[in-house]
Amino acid sequence: MGTRAWDQGPHRRTGAPVRVGLALRALGRRDADDLAIAERLFEIGVSGVDRERNVAVDELNDDFAVTRPTARLWPQTERLKAALILAQTGVLSKRAVYWREAADAAAGLRKYLETSIPGLWFDKMQPDGTLVDEPAPASSLYHIACAISELREAAGQSAA
Repeated sequence: MGTRAWDQGPHRRTGAPVRVGLALRALGRRDADDLAIAERLFEIGVSGVDRERNVAVDELNDDFAVTRPTARLWPQTERLKAALILAQTGVLSKRAVYWREAADAAAGLRKYLETSIPGLWFDKMQPDGTLVDEPAPASSLYHIACAISELREAAGQSAA
């Protein structure tokens, strides 16, 4: 244990609570066991957040030590979606923590969207916080759109 790396780990770490949370919401369920699993998966996911840069890193090992400190755009969207879902469906006593994590995730994601050409985005952040100026994959638009949709839904529910 401790040597195997989780390649593209943020997707597994933050994607899992997103899927569990969406399933709970779609089914209208708030089963305590399912919710506990989603919350634990989220805790594991945020262990991969570099708090100095405020981004989810690309790879951890089995002990959750960072093995690749670069950070892609799409895990930032998964982090945001997971935090928003748990802020709405999680245990009441923990919801403020999830709302704060969602705000942090949104701030981290924003860095990738601040480009000299409106409507484009960066895909990769280096360990020193610089963003790589290279063509970004169009598939990231899907992740950005889903995060925006989740954010809009959460804003509507929190206002209600």
